[in-house]
Amino acid sequence: MSNCGKYVDRNPTLRAAGICTKISETAEDALKRYSIDEAAESIMHTKCLQKYNAMRGDLLPNQRFIPEENLKELLSPELQKSRFVVFREKFAENMYSKKAELGKALQVDSKPEYITNESTTFGEPTQRSEPLYNLMFPCKSPDEVNRDYVRWHEKYIISHGHYLPSEQISRHYIKPFDRHKNFGQVYDVDFNGKYVKRAMAQCDNLIVVSKAQKQYLERTLGHLGRSINRENHITPDMTFGAPSKPNECNVKALIELQDQCEGTSPLITAIGNLNKIRQSLFDRHTLHMQDLKLALEKSDIKKTGLLTWNQIYEILYREGVHLNPQKITPALRHFNLIENEGLPSECIKYEELWKLLHVQYPIPKTGNISKMPPNIYNKDTTYRLMCQDRTRPPVEALPLKPFDPEFADEPTTAKDVISPDIPMHFGLTPSDFAKLRPKEELRRIFKRLINADEFDPLWEAAYNNLKRTNELISVVEIRNVMDSKKRPTA
Repeated sequence: MSNCGKYVDRNPTLRAAGICTKISETAEDALKRYSIDEAAESIMHTKCLQKYNAMRGDLLPNQRFIPEENLKELLSPELQKSRFVVFREKFAENMYSKKAELGKALQVDSKPEYITNESTTFGEPTQRSEPLYNLMFPCKSPDEVNRDYVRWHEKYIISHGHYLPSEQISRHYIKPFDRHKNFGQVYDVDFNGKYVKRAMAQCDNLIVVSKAQKQYLERTLGHLGRSINRENHITPDMTFGAPSKPNECNVKALIELQDQCEGTSPLITAIGNLNKIRQSLFDRHTLHMQDLKLALEKSDIKKTGLLTWNQIYEILYREGVHLNPQKITPALRHFNLIENEGLPSECIKYEELWKLLHVQYPIPKTGNISKMPPNIYNKDTTYRLMCQDRTRPPVEALPLKPFDPEFADEPTTAKDVISPDIPMHFGLTPSDFAKLRPKEELRRIFKRLINADEFDPLWEAAYNNLKRTNELISVVEIRNVMDSKKRPTA
């Protein structure tokens, strides 16, 4: 076998099947075997080819030339030249070549030295010189920038589906806000028809429902092709007809005597109207607020900063701005823009009015414009109630308990206070165990622990140890006698 001697023979007692042959050659040598005829043919063919090439070389003396130089010498032939040859070639190129060197201008010597690019302008000068930045990014007025931002912001909301971070927006909620209310248009229609399909599908299985559920289904759902009969389900808590609106007064308004018409006060209406006018003027592309300001200043001939309401109304009407004097007058009165109100010389500060109409100037802070209740400062707060304790008489101390000489030497330690024993949780103190008691009382105390026959020997032992004239013994003393009886003797 060819594998003989290469592996461990696990069964040396068993004889191998067949004859075991040992081969010294490896698998590589075995694969290189070839016949003698093929080797002789290959040697003869090689020698014939060499002889043919030698004969052909004699016939063709001009054979292929292989250069002896390396690649670097072939790509840079200047390295083989001497320094004199390189200088001569460079000198000849400078004499006869009109091409300038790389990075340098060609010297033509066609103009005087005092004529340079800084001192002389060549060619025809341009009629208008404008920077490249203004050509690429034309200048815009603040008004155009604001309008572009508004248009960009609207497209941003549509594309991204949300507002900018930390952006205050008005959701137009109605007070008081009800989070259970449906927002948007609600349709009580089954568009996909799944409920109709469910109603017309035949029920194959028996469904068991309770009586309460059956009554609820009959009361809320109608059969197919029939309307819901609600006459049999009328309860006293049902309301028919249009429900009455709830009273606007709440508990806080009743206690603080607030005015319920604060939301419709003239000042709030005037400020809301002012905001609408500011927004409408901002949306107009043909109106420029600076032109409106110049028109107001031009009408002020004396430069007093005041104009009558008729003059202001005519200028605004000529510029296409329509104001309602009755709606905007409370706002002007609140911001102190009216001089000599109610007199024939009544005038208005037109520059402050122009700032109120300009969207770039914020509306002055109004503060709390609601009416304060008259009893706002007549409330008893926690701090005021605490301060009233200073006027009250001091609380008298609790009377001390009378001194009882029986409990004067009660053996109470810190341990009893920090971690009291089980008897102390039931109202027993150490003095109760040290109190002297008669024999019958002790018998009732130990009747569940000691039998009647065993109690008398314990009593006699304790009485003999103490040798008192009165027949009184404490619970602790009986306990000590019981412990001495259980303790083994040496």
